Amino acid sequence: MDPNVKAVLFNIFGGITRGDEVAKGVLEATATLGVKVPMVLRMAALAPRRG
Repeated sequence: MDPNVKAVLFNIFGGITRGDEVAKGVLEATATLGVKVPMVLRMAALAPRRG
């Protein structure tokens, strides 16, 4: 890990991939890699009211 990284921003625009699958993958990756910096995940979906 790069000690100069202070935070991570994910900016994801959905449509092809399900948002819940993306969120699950991000959580799994951070747990596997032991990420210790703050993370922000912004998701915009094709049908955001579906959940």
